[in-house]
Amino acid sequence: MRRRRSYSRRSSPRHRHRRYGLQVGDVIGSAFSIWFANFLPFSALALLLYSPILVIGYVFWQGMPTEDEVRRFEGIVQLADFVFFSNLLAGTVTFGVVMQLRGKRAEMGRCLTVGLSRLFHVLGVSLLVGLVCAVWFLPGFVMLFASPGLGALLIFVALIPLLVFLTMLYVAVPTVVVERVGIGQALSRSAELTKGYRLTIFGILFLFGLLMMLLAIPVAIVVGFALADVSPTTQFLANSFVEILLSPLVAILPAVIYQSLRVGKEGVDVEDLAAVFE
Repeated sequence: MRRRRSYSRRSSPRHRHRRYGLQVGDVIGSAFSIWFANFLPFSALALLLYSPILVIGYVFWQGMPTEDEVRRFEGIVQLADFVFFSNLLAGTVTFGVVMQLRGKRAEMGRCLTVGLSRLFHVLGVSLLVGLVCAVWFLPGFVMLFASPGLGALLIFVALIPLLVFLTMLYVAVPTVVVERVGIGQALSRSAELTKGYRLTIFGILFLFGLLMMLLAIPVAIVVGFALADVSPTTQFLANSFVEILLSPLVAILPAVIYQSLRVGKEGVDVEDLAAVFE
């Protein structure tokens, strides 16, 4: 708390906002630059963390599942990725992002050590956010069975405030890793940091999502043609491998936005952020 107050004395928040701001192009450009610079260590880290999905998926597809079983399996995998794996990867690459912004190389072992040291806090944040999402959509999903039209309308209406909520808490995971605070503090701190920038962050995420689609679609088409005649197990492993290679890029973005917000709102430089890991 003392450090945070000292940052506010350096200059007024209004002055910091004018001077730095949160530039969409700069944030997305930094994310891609960090990904390219650390492609090998971050890819290896993602493959290690996502290895349970590869193993479970391999066993699942060997059992020649039905279409209903495939849909259920894919839903469970997507849920596990949203709640667990993507946040775990974001927590582990945060250290690497800070080091890269500092002008140093990210070490896979150090990234993994730092990320796992905050594992329970990262999972606590992700589980709490996932629980809120589930409860928020629950009335709409329940209504789908009684009145599909009304249920779909409730889900659509609930989507907008949920997007605001997710944007507000978007930097909670890097906050947990860098500032070493508890779960509740990380959520409130994320809300504090993103205040005044949530629309910009939403714009960043929207544009970033479009770029990811443009990047993923050609790759998926090429992989699809190349693997048209192979077994479903091989197709699953190949598609999962491609998605895992792209996953660090998504995990990098929260850390970049977090760093930009700390600079813009508090005048913190990268050396201040890196000092917590020394």
